[in-house]
Amino acid sequence: LPALLGADADGNTVAGNTLVLDGTGNIVMSDDATLIATIGVSDVVVVKHGDAILVIPKAAAQDVRKVIDALAARGLERYL
Repeated sequence: LPALLGADADGNTVAGNTLVLDGTGNIVMSDDATLIATIGVSDVVVVKHGDAILVIPKAAAQDVRKVIDALAARGLERYL
């Protein structure tokens, strides 16, 4: 995503209604008017899509499949 959307001087990539203070290397995205604000965190991914919000360390981004599997196992497919 940083390659597509660019990053600020602190390496944060943001899209939508977001605010990142005192953080570096984050990816923060909101798909609507919901404000996502982070303070003092670095190297995390925060994504709001529909009724779901995902917060995960960038180093664990490959584990998103675990969330998908857990939601499906709990009958929460509406969040996928």
